[in-house]
Amino acid sequence: MRIITLTKDEFDSFSNRNSLNTFYQSSNYADFAKINDNYEVHYLGFKDNDDNLIGASLILYKTLFWGYKAAYAPRGFLLSYNEKDILSVVENLKRLLRKQKFIFITIDPPIVLSERDKNGQILQSNDDADHLLKTFRKNNFEHIGFNLYNESKLSRWNVIARLNSDSRILYNNFDNEVKEKITYANNMAIVVKEDTTENIDDFVEYMKKLEMKKNLKYYTNLFHAFEKSRKAKIFYAKIDTKKYTQNANVLY
Repeated sequence: MRIITLTKDEFDSFSNRNSLNTFYQSSNYADFAKINDNYEVHYLGFKDNDDNLIGASLILYKTLFWGYKAAYAPRGFLLSYNEKDILSVVENLKRLLRKQKFIFITIDPPIVLSERDKNGQILQSNDDADHLLKTFRKNNFEHIGFNLYNESKLSRWNVIARLNSDSRILYNNFDNEVKEKITYANNMAIVVKEDTTENIDDFVEYMKKLEMKKNLKYYTNLFHAFEKSRKAKIFYAKIDTKKYTQNANVLY
């Protein structure tokens, strides 16, 4: 196993093909982290003994003091999470980072402990999860908890919304409270529209009018980072005045 430096395009090419890909492991997110949080960026690739690229990772880092640095791999490495690959990558990565004056690296890998329904009941458990966590501990990683008190940089939970069913089936699966809100919105003729002009300045001005000024810089930076790849979109909830008038006449 050896570690190489990837170009931005090489990293994105591998990331887009990988089953563990999320927008956190993308050059778009790297651009956002640089602008919003002043991170520096490395793109690393992991090659096996046959020179095949078997993994990669975006590494964000900051200099802390005296040239020593701290690294972060958002959502962990794009790597097959089996014991052999983890051990090999971590051993080589630790050696490399130590040479470059890194004192620690933080990861939040996509190790699924269980799938739960909306009520928190376990649907399916991952029997290999404990073994994988022990493998990380053997390599001096410290498990900082299950994010009960916001210990992690990213959320513990990933919500899966399967939207490939018929709309009537989806509607029937909602709670009564949600159905009432949908009915109310429908009577008020509220519709969701995409802003095809993708004008972030209009969005910012609108949020200011609502006095929702907090984190506007965050959303602006996020939009611009993902704008070129067309992975960021703006939606507004609007009242269709014509439909609203028709509904009002019917109710009257």
